[in-house]
Amino acid sequence: MTRHEATIDKHWEKMGIANLYVTRRYDNGFTDGAFFLVDLFCLGVKDAFYAPDMTADEEREILTANFPPESREAIHPACAKKLIEEAIAYAKSLGFAPPRNFRKARKILSGIDASLCPREFTFGCEGRPLYIRGESDSEQRVDRVLAILERQCGPDGFGYENPGEEDDESY
Repeated sequence: MTRHEATIDKHWEKMGIANLYVTRRYDNGFTDGAFFLVDLFCLGVKDAFYAPDMTADEEREILTANFPPESREAIHPACAKKLIEEAIAYAKSLGFAPPRNFRKARKILSGIDASLCPREFTFGCEGRPLYIRGESDSEQRVDRVLAILERQCGPDGFGYENPGEEDDESY
C-alpha cells in the first residue's frame, strides 16, 4: 500500500510561484519524491525534479535542503495535482509547455485523484498573464517568452517584471 503527501510554500498564492513537493510513501520504508516549481502567473510548471527510492534519511535531507521547515505547509495531494494540472493547462493556453524533466516527475502524481480537491485556483495576475523573469532566465529566454505572449495576448495583454532591475519593465 502507498500513500501520498504534499508540501507547498506558505506564501505561494501571494507570490504567484509555488515550490511543491509530492511524495509517494511505500510500506517498505522507501519514498519517491518530486519537486515542482509552479508559476501561477504565466509559465505553469517551470521545473521539476524526480527522486525515486529514497530512504527516510535521504528524503529528510533533500527536503530540508530544498524546502526549509519554517517556509512550508501541507497541502492535500489531490490539490497539489490539481494545481499542477491547471497551471499546465493555463500555460498551454498561452503557448508554453512544461520542461522535459516534467515527464519523469509527473509519475509521482499517478494514483492521485485531482477531482477530490475542493479548492479553486486562479491563474494570471489581475486577469492577465504576468511573466516575472527568473534569476536564471537568459536574455534569449526572456525575448522568446515575451514574443510568445505578444503573439498570444497582444502587446497590452500581459505584464512583464524583471526583479533584477531597479525600474521594473512593465508592459
